Amino acid sequence: GFDPAYAGVPAASGAFPVVVAPDFLGGEQTNNKLLTHLVSQGYVVASVFWSTTDYPFPGYCPKNPAPHDGARVVVQRSQSDRLMLDRLLSRNATSGDLLFGKVDAKKIAAVGFSFGGLDALILGSGISTPNGSLPPDPRIKAIVSLDGSSNPLAEADLKRITVPYMVLGTPAGPDGRFPTGNHSAR
Repeated sequence: GFDPAYAGVPAASGAFPVVVAPDFLGGEQTNNKLLTHLVSQGYVVASVFWSTTDYPFPGYCPKNPAPHDGARVVVQRSQSDRLMLDRLLSRNATSGDLLFGKVDAKKIAAVGFSFGGLDALILGSGISTPNGSLPPDPRIKAIVSLDGSSNPLAEADLKRITVPYMVLGTPAGPDGRFPTGNHSAR
């Protein structure tokens, strides 16, 4: 469900921009400072936190090293983000709800770190896979991918991005590989 950041504090007047913050992989603790800061600046932040057992690439998750269908998981994560946004906007239109009239549906950005950065790109670009396709979500008006991959996306997917976007990433080393264990901005 949706929980207020502070119980008992009256809501400010007006509608606020939204940040859809796809989780990177069960990373609520990693993203917590960024998301809390965005809320303190007047954004409504919505995020679905995923279990690391759903990580779609084998060998990277010690909790579940078994192979998964990566394309299926990528599509499911994006579908979950879209359903969450549907629910948020429904609550915005429901009189008496905590979020009634508090969401500016014309100002929605997707911001994600690592796998969440990929999810943010998919929200804006859509994705075509053998297991399913999703169109771009027209409600997304800006995208920020923080050290996110675009590997599962085809060039045609990326060309569908029509909103402003920014991608920040760690450069690959001379061997073409990315530094391991170093997603932190410096």
